[in-house]
Amino acid sequence: MGEDLSMPPTVQLDPDRLRAHAVRAAELADVLRPQSTPNSQALLACRQPPGGEAFLAELDRLTTTVRRAADELANLARALRSAAVEVETVDRDLGRDISLAEQGLS
Repeated sequence: MGEDLSMPPTVQLDPDRLRAHAVRAAELADVLRPQSTPNSQALLACRQPPGGEAFLAELDRLTTTVRRAADELANLARALRSAAVEVETVDRDLGRDISLAEQGLS
């Protein structure tokens, strides 16, 4: 299946926007991380009723998924911050090159 090239790109390479998205991703990771560790009292309560082991297995699966999501959001935040720095560097270098080219034409 081919890519629809008639669609305009949606990536915004504004360093401030990239940083803002990085902050939001990091905040979401911080919110999710504590949710990925159930408290010990809840774990003990789950073990007692019949079928508690199945519940614990499902809880483990869910908390692992939440922990992975938090890790991925933290990685995304780092990548977005890095992208912001790279965009600024390219913009600065491009501006310098344009300025030098204009000076050479004068």
